[in-house]
Amino acid sequence: MQETAQEKKRKRLLGTIILGRLNCFVFGLLFLIISLAVYFRVTPQDFDQVIDAFKASGLPFEISLEQFKLAIALNSSICLIFFISGVGLLLQREWARKLTIYFSLLMVILTFVAVITQPAFIAQAVLQVVYPGILIFYFTNKKVEKHFVLMQRKS
Repeated sequence: MQETAQEKKRKRLLGTIILGRLNCFVFGLLFLIISLAVYFRVTPQDFDQVIDAFKASGLPFEISLEQFKLAIALNSSICLIFFISGVGLLLQREWARKLTIYFSLLMVILTFVAVITQPAFIAQAVLQVVYPGILIFYFTNKKVEKHFVLMQRKS
C-alpha cells in the first residue's frame, strides 16, 4: 500500500524542515548569490572602503584584494555545501544528515583555530559557532537519527 503525500508530510520532523530550509535557502542560495555578487562586483575602491571600515572598528586587518576574493570564493563553496545539505535534509536523506553534522563540526573546529590565531575575532566566532552547534545538537539526537535511518530504509 502506497502512502499518500499527506502521510509522508506528517512524518517529517519540524526541526528538520526548519533547519533544512535555513540551510538551503538562507545560508545556501541567498548567501551564495550575495557572495558571487560581491566577488564579481567589488572594485579596488570598494575594497579600500571595506578595509577602512575594519580598521575603524578596531580589527587589525591586513589583506589584499586577491586574498579577499579568495575568501569570498571559499565562502561561496561553503554556501554551496549548505545548499546541498539543505536540499538533502528537506528530502530526508541520511547522507544529508551526516554531511550536516560533519560539516558543522569542521566549521566549529576552524572557528576555534581562527580564534587561536587571531584572538581579536572572538566576538564574531561566538556567532559562527552557535548555528553549527544547533545543527550538531539537533541532528545527533537519537530520535532524529532514528527517523532518518527509517526514511532511508523506506527509499
